[in-house]
Amino acid sequence: MELTLKQNYFMKKLLLPLFVFTSIFVNAQTTLSETFLYQGQSRHYLIYLPANYVNNSVNPLIIHFHGYSSNSTIDMNFTKWMPVADTAGFLVVYPDGLTDNSGYEYWNVGWAWEPNTDDVSFVSALIDTIHERYNIDENRVYASGFSNGGFMCYMVAAELSNKITAIGSVSGGMTPAIFDTAIPARAIPTIEVHGTSDALVPYNGSNSTFASVNTDTMVRFWAKNNLCSLIADSSVLPNVDTNDGTTVEHFVYPGGTNNAVSELYRIIGGQHLNWPGAGTGNNGDFSACSVLWNFFKGYTLSDFIGIAPLETTKQLFSIFPQPASDHLTISLQDLPNVSAQLSITVFSTLGKPVLKYDLNGHPGQFQLDLKSLPAGLYLLEVNDGNNSSIRSLIKN
Repeated sequence: MELTLKQNYFMKKLLLPLFVFTSIFVNAQTTLSETFLYQGQSRHYLIYLPANYVNNSVNPLIIHFHGYSSNSTIDMNFTKWMPVADTAGFLVVYPDGLTDNSGYEYWNVGWAWEPNTDDVSFVSALIDTIHERYNIDENRVYASGFSNGGFMCYMVAAELSNKITAIGSVSGGMTPAIFDTAIPARAIPTIEVHGTSDALVPYNGSNSTFASVNTDTMVRFWAKNNLCSLIADSSVLPNVDTNDGTTVEHFVYPGGTNNAVSELYRIIGGQHLNWPGAGTGNNGDFSACSVLWNFFKGYTLSDFIGIAPLETTKQLFSIFPQPASDHLTISLQDLPNVSAQLSITVFSTLGKPVLKYDLNGHPGQFQLDLKSLPAGLYLLEVNDGNNSSIRSLIKN
């Protein structure tokens, strides 16, 4: 059976047969709760759209991986990426891992007791899904993570460097099994933030349940991979918060391929549950989110490999505001055929028409009444008989 244009929009990579959308509001910006079907399972993630987000704009993306037994909502509230995203204009996606035999969400990073799931392939599919939905800049996709999520960052650095530009880990590491076998395909910028008093993922490594290699050894591994100098530049950060019981040393291994450095923020006295800058109980001498973003933004994927250009579709109209509430304005100034009969149709994500208007001639602008639609994601098509153009539409 031939697929319609609307169905093809979601089906062309065979990754988007089903979406579920729920809107959550954080400081007047929008967080969407979404799912997609991957390898027969419904996989969930939250995605944060920053202030002044413009639908169909091309924005950088940070994928943040939660810790073991945590989830997307907990880590979103713990790490507090949102203010930095609002200022810098990037999207943040918080995927949920699958559940292990103990009922806890996890990322498969090489611990012997973990279910043998292919989370790296899931992340690849997630990036494709987000690109289909939000037209993110595939040249600027970055990974951050906490604890088990930090381990996952090194997994995608080693195995998905064709899609991940750079990574930043807090209280994370590499398992001995992965460390001993990892052969990264290219230089990839890495940054690790780790406390010397971390009892769960010890700074010096451990053979415990959450086995890890020595943090300094791991950071030098990436410095060597990146062809950096193996003599680090070091400095001590100002002790801005004298009440947090910690101080910070900063190490940079410079001179890597296309400046792909390896960095370390060593928190002297820092515990495991510590995301600097996230408030009481965390190191207050710097903001992990700001440091990671300033690190990420200096790199693009094309610094290291050639990437295919983004798929583009000629757009015949623009829409505002986005996300929309009760009304949406459609600007038709770019339509070439000013006398044509126009059809304007809103489709659900399953390709079902939910609103339709037929217009005679070219009105310049048209206001769409969205009061009858539930919150979520839709497709908006304008057709003048010869040309068809589709945009995604978010209803609050």
